[in-house]
Order: sequence, then C-alpha cells, then structure tokens
Amino acid sequence: MRVVFWFLLASIPLSASTIDMSAQCVGLRTTQGPGSASCGDTFETASATVQGFNVAASAWAAASTALPGYASNATVWFTEDLVFTFFGGTGEGFAQPALTLSIVEQFGSAGGATASLGGCLVNQPGDRCPWNSFQFDFGVPETLTLSLYASAAAFGEFYETAGASGEAVYNGFLGFYDVNGNPLSSVTYEIGPVGQSTPEPGTLLLTVMAGAALLACALDQVRRAPTGCDYALRSWRTSAVVCSLPHLASSQAGTQFRC
Repeated sequence: MRVVFWFLLASIPLSASTIDMSAQCVGLRTTQGPGSASCGDTFETASATVQGFNVAASAWAAASTALPGYASNATVWFTEDLVFTFFGGTGEGFAQPALTLSIVEQFGSAGGATASLGGCLVNQPGDRCPWNSFQFDFGVPETLTLSLYASAAAFGEFYETAGASGEAVYNGFLGFYDVNGNPLSSVTYEIGPVGQSTPEPGTLLLTVMAGAALLACALDQVRRAPTGCDYALRSWRTSAVVCSLPHLASSQAGTQFRC
C-alpha cells in the first residue's frame, strides 16, 4: 500500500509561491510555521495563515486600564506565477476570476485585504472582477501572477477590547466569455506553477487509472500472500501497469499480468 500512496502523492505538483507573513504581540514570542505565524496570551493575540489560495490575518487585544495598553498585529502576503490553459473552444476568450475579500473591524482596530489576478484588482469586500479581466487563447498556456494580501491590527482601549481580521481568497473563475461578452458554457481549464508543463486533457484520468491498478496490486498482497505484489511499474509511454506475482506456482513464476 505504501507504493500506491507514494505514486498518487508524487503526481501532485508542488507549489513555488512566495509567502511573507508576520505576527507581533507586545513582549511575546512569535511562533512561525510553514503556513502560519502566531503569538498571544490571555491579553493579546495575532495570527497569519496561508492555506492553498487563501490568506487570512487576525488580531485581538484586551481592554487596558493603563497606557500604552495591549496591542497586536498580523500581515500576510502571497504571490505566485501560475500557468493557465483553457479548453473547450477555439480562438480567443475572456475569463472573470473569482476573488473574494472579507474585512472585520471594531473601534480601536483595523483590517485589510486585497487580491489580484491578470487585469483584475479587488480591494473592497463585495467588489467583483470585470468579465474581461484577462484575455486568453484556447489551448495556449497563459502565465498570470496571483497576489493575495491580508492584515489586522488591534489596540486595546480603556475598558474595551478590540479585534480585527482580513481575508483574501482566489476560488477559480466566475465565468468565461467570447470577444463580444457572451457567456461560454463549455470552457474547462488546467492550472500549474511556472516551469512545469501543462498536462493535456485526460492526463488526470490516466493518473487515476494507474493509481487504481497499483491499488489492485496492493490489495492482492493482502488477499493472497504476505509478500504479494512486490513490484509495480508504470510505463509513462503506454500507461500500461504490470505487476509481478512471485507467490504463484513455479510454472507461472515471473509471468507478468495486467492488473
């Protein structure tokens, strides 16, 4: 089974994004992780996170009866060059990205968020990208830069707590259009980091089929013998998967079977 899961995970592209995040609290240590930064105690907290194409920041400060009081802040930047390839038509088309912002503020606090992709920039919650945010040619890879930003800052006031948050999300596309602005209903697209070839349509299906075949070999190991399928090889040229079953009778040993 270990071979199966390794194969499926190896087929997922790795991101090459640039991330800059921080979290600050008065006199407290910041904990930094691969996708998060945070600090806090019972009087002030701050956090910044990145999860896929979603960035978020939050801050909170307790009420204070003396100056300078409690304060915290967090910021997060995410940028990545992405390659998009669109299918389902010919010639030119336009895409409308789905960029969503969320900002929450209280007295004594401030939140912020922005997002951009192609020719679209949103900096207020409720803003939407125009239908012709960027132009593409069907079947031709297009490189675009995705940028997401979120921030939050809180300052504890006399006898009143303060909190804020900001969030920016990229969630695909709201729609696709022809050169005249008419909606297109049959458009599909693939996305990947720069420097990695864009797979042709159907590649994902082949990957799933190969993974299922390897899974069958692994299940055969559990069902038939302790040693089972000790080899699983995939031919990228033919997408044929074969497995060797050494536990068979000597007359059949070494025979290759399609899984």
